[in-house]
Amino acid sequence: MRTKPLFGRPACRLAPPRRAARRLCSAGAALALLWGAALPAWGADKAGNYAVWGKGGQSCHAYRRSRAEAGDAERLFREYAMGYITAYNTLEEETYNITGALNLLEVLAWLDEYCAEKPIHGFEQALVGFIVAHHEKRYKLPPGRRGR
Repeated sequence: MRTKPLFGRPACRLAPPRRAARRLCSAGAALALLWGAALPAWGADKAGNYAVWGKGGQSCHAYRRSRAEAGDAERLFREYAMGYITAYNTLEEETYNITGALNLLEVLAWLDEYCAEKPIHGFEQALVGFIVAHHEKRYKLPPGRRGR
């Protein structure tokens, strides 16, 4: 029995009496698809452009204004920054925590300074700036654990 080709190649070729083997082949194919879906993928076009959602698309000026008002808008910027940093920690190899020894207030203070100097930059650009500036100081392992 032949199955339909998968990406131009025949998938599993098994004779009809081998139902257990066919089920194993189907389970293996499903597992491979799930495993592939779980891998991180960088999303940008060929020129390196990508869509920025949420508060990351707003300017540094808007971020600084929200910090001065200390309301819901400031909370949304803070949550965006935490999510961005968490995503970076998840996707970047050899990175446990890009902030290293800094706490959230210290990260926000760094972003305050960056945005004061570059008010027309996007907030997401400020976060990229933070990551670039702190890459060498990042924690590669959780505190208290030693590398090999």
